[in-house]
Amino acid sequence: MLETRVRAFSPGGGISASLSAGNTSGTLALVSSGTMYLAGGNNITLSQNNNSITISGANAEGGSNTLGMSNIGNTSGTTGVVSESAIRFLLAGGNNITLSQSLNGASGTITISAFGQSVESQSFGMSNIGNTSGTSGIASGGQLQFLLAGGNNVTLSQSLNGASGTISVSGINPGAQAMSFWQNMGVAGSTDNAASIRVSTGVGSWSHGELKIFPLDIGNNIFAGNMTVSTILFNVTAFSSLTAYSNYTLTFRFGLYTIANSSVLSLLNSGSVSFGSSFGTASGASGNHASLFAGRRHLTMNSSAFSAAINMTQGLYYAAILFNSSQNSIPFGFMGAALGETGVRSGTFGAASSTQTLGAIPFMGVHTASTNAFPASVAASDLQKTAYNAIFVPNIMFNNNQSLF
Repeated sequence: MLETRVRAFSPGGGISASLSAGNTSGTLALVSSGTMYLAGGNNITLSQNNNSITISGANAEGGSNTLGMSNIGNTSGTTGVVSESAIRFLLAGGNNITLSQSLNGASGTITISAFGQSVESQSFGMSNIGNTSGTSGIASGGQLQFLLAGGNNVTLSQSLNGASGTISVSGINPGAQAMSFWQNMGVAGSTDNAASIRVSTGVGSWSHGELKIFPLDIGNNIFAGNMTVSTILFNVTAFSSLTAYSNYTLTFRFGLYTIANSSVLSLLNSGSVSFGSSFGTASGASGNHASLFAGRRHLTMNSSAFSAAINMTQGLYYAAILFNSSQNSIPFGFMGAALGETGVRSGTFGAASSTQTLGAIPFMGVHTASTNAFPASVAASDLQKTAYNAIFVPNIMFNNNQSLF
């Protein structure tokens, strides 16, 4: 504050002036004679009209203000800022938001309230149609707990991440279930039915060096599931001619082939088991032979007899059996089924008759060459299909329950 004091003296006596304390600067002193000058300072303007001096101050201006809305977060509308010395900033309620204002003189209070949301009613349940079990119906309420549980052949797994969860549902391949027992054909029917297992020891006689190949699963063609086989069993018997020999060795081989291409099979796995006996004289050997081999028997091959673990999966396999004996004239008997009563086919129906190598099933027949081991590959042209053994299928069982019945 600038305060100027002026004192009047008697005529001719002059003027006395000074600055008093306040918003002043400079030297404070009394001027009693001489000439006094006034000068405008910051925001102060002096104007004189003859003997009148006018002192005026500049209007105070507010600083520049900036208001606006960011373009990040949950925003909408026009983003940006506005800058002015005097800005009017208004608030408006949005969806489910209510604004209320209370003014009191130069101050105002704004109250922001949100919509009071109540818990929605929910319903969960299970229909009574389709492949369902347990209690059908629904449960309704504001807060329900809905749980999932895995059933037969279904596995559930959950991954939680904060407020979210992911449930994975997985089931086994219905065509590739784990099995503990399997056989390649049914057992019902009489011995005259080609679809049944023949029990006559005269059927399926194998000679030394005869290699027989046929589809492993004669009924379904495709092996049905997954199985690591511990024991393989064959329905077999020995013929009476075996008793004519006091010294002999019998070797039975079983192999699995897969298709390499449309005309060639490739050996996958194989194993063998041997039996031998020495009785000294042929005449004293008959009873002993009968006690070892005669009658209906299970020939057992354990997985340890194979070149690799017998891991079966769903797929197409071809089986091979090979019988060798130290006495070439000793035959071996398999029980099984024949696809037809004879292996000789006259050709295609409706065409002129001709004896040809038309087999019952592709890659099914007897190898044209006698052998003591499985070949690594077998071509379809290597198999002759007109002999009776070409259409005969031995009974085979894969068993993990027990080694013997």
